[in-house]
Amino acid sequence: MADAWPTYEATAHPKLESLPAELINETVKYLEPKDIGSLRLANRNICGKASYHFAKYFECKTIELTPDCLFEFIYQATTSTLARRLKHLTIQGYAYSKRKYRRAKERRKTYQDSYLLPYLVKAFSCLQRYSPDGYGLSSLSLRIIPGQDIMGTIYVPLEYRSYKTIWDVAMRTFIMAMEALKQTQMPVRDHLDIFSGLNACSLRYDTFTQFAHEFASQQVGIFKSLKRLSISLSLDPNSEGVPLPGDVTGMHPGLLGRDGLQRRCIRRVLQVLMHGLHFMPELEDLDFHWYNIPKRDDHNNGLVLLAPGRVPPTFHSAPPLIATSLKNCTLRGLFISESDLLHFLRVVCPTAVGLEFISLTSGDYARIIQYLARRDNKITSYYLDDVRKGCQLMHFSVPGEPKYRRTIPQIGPSTLRQEDIEAKESVTFHSAQGDVIVDSNWKDWNDANMANYGGIAARYYNFMRWNKSPVPGDTRKVMGRSKKAGKQRVKPTA
Repeated sequence: MADAWPTYEATAHPKLESLPAELINETVKYLEPKDIGSLRLANRNICGKASYHFAKYFECKTIELTPDCLFEFIYQATTSTLARRLKHLTIQGYAYSKRKYRRAKERRKTYQDSYLLPYLVKAFSCLQRYSPDGYGLSSLSLRIIPGQDIMGTIYVPLEYRSYKTIWDVAMRTFIMAMEALKQTQMPVRDHLDIFSGLNACSLRYDTFTQFAHEFASQQVGIFKSLKRLSISLSLDPNSEGVPLPGDVTGMHPGLLGRDGLQRRCIRRVLQVLMHGLHFMPELEDLDFHWYNIPKRDDHNNGLVLLAPGRVPPTFHSAPPLIATSLKNCTLRGLFISESDLLHFLRVVCPTAVGLEFISLTSGDYARIIQYLARRDNKITSYYLDDVRKGCQLMHFSVPGEPKYRRTIPQIGPSTLRQEDIEAKESVTFHSAQGDVIVDSNWKDWNDANMANYGGIAARYYNFMRWNKSPVPGDTRKVMGRSKKAGKQRVKPTA
């Protein structure tokens, strides 16, 4: 009978493993991951109770498209139970200088797409096979990182100062990721981010439209449950002076301005997005960003020679008006006409609209604001920031101050936000007048817009300058060539 009652030592000094799992999970929230790992090594009972919070550290992972990272990813997916809980994956394209591997031909072959794609497919297959619930990925993000040596020092070769290198890496990263998803049928259920989190980097629009057409024609269902789509697109940096790709039809013979070329390409992308709502029926948040790549030279005064014999594009092939579940629609940096913008908003029917740094090539914002403020549509709030008509910035007659000064004082800010359509007031707008006063406010505003929306001349382009956050460590070296001696110079920066 005495053995049935706990002893004094057991009641006065209870063991850690006797605590309930809720109390242990509440305690481990304040510990570092390495300390939680040490705690889990105490015994099996504590390991099971402390695994709930510890497993959250394995839900997010970033992999680089290199052989070593893919081999490690495959090994973890097949052997580690916690690694199979991956939900949020970031794939980073590996951009490196060809000069670095010019003497290592065999190693350079291991970085080719034909070599890396089977391993990425195998990694996705292992993750999907050994996943505890077969849920797939909650989010997938695509990024680019610079090449680095064994010591971890980041190098910025001359190739990082050209649009072509960065855009080629972005295209290869996107193609490999989409091919791996299509071959393994790995679903992405929540968020697909295609280079929208980077500055001075986008995906070629024709690459996106080609894959969207293939996914729609083959009825690939990996995006049926997708909730959020964030994508950054642009022209091909090498498209100037040559005929346009075949998927963008409808150009009159002759010459076309740079803004007109972007407007027609954006129109094609909007058509693809409207058709894409049919194979993404649960999409709730759309963020479409356009990056402006300026012309490489001025010998043609900004005009582009187009292939003859094409018909102007129209929205005749656009899908009929459908009831969508889209809640938020954000358009940034677009060159678009008033009629095309209104047609797109009528088709997608969002409840909240955001227009940032939009440039109208024809028409004005009177009909657009009138449509956004109507009470007979689904729109309950809208947001306009730094919208332009051509090159003229629009200011609104609402309380607030402009972001920078001009010689003629402006009436109202360049930002308009209406949260409650029912309580709206009449809003008027006017174009900016006077010359810009170049001060710190204008420089900050201009630098931020150049980083987000482009317009950087090719001779000033530097991917690392506009993306300082991906650089790990405290040391970075910028490699270039001296003008006099032709040798490399190393410039350390903080």
